[in-house]
Amino acid sequence: MAGPSRRSSERWINAKRDLLEMLEQAARERATVTYSDVSVRVFGGTVPARSRYIMDLLAEVDEEVALERGIIIASLVVRADSGIPGAGYFTFIASRFGADVSDPRAAWEVEAERVWTAYASEPSQ
Repeated sequence: MAGPSRRSSERWINAKRDLLEMLEQAARERATVTYSDVSVRVFGGTVPARSRYIMDLLAEVDEEVALERGIIIASLVVRADSGIPGAGYFTFIASRFGADVSDPRAAWEVEAERVWTAYASEPSQ
């Protein structure tokens, strides 16, 4: 997990803002983004798509949005090869949110639909 100094850094704060904007736009468009998309958009491609830094950032944004809206917004971040999130996502939503992940694709479809529905009435920017 990211340490307090990282979480209070300007880079971390800006990255969280950029990631949230990216995910909210995807939600309004009923779209998904890849981990590589996150790396490029949020970090200009300087942070590997599968890095701990991106995973920690996703977890923190997810927890904040879950408290505010009751959804798992990181459900919209998927692997390019499978079209669904990576294994860590399923471990995270099971442990943190109590999601049933016995059928990963079905669990993801439920969570992604919840995110898209939550943003359905918001205009795209």
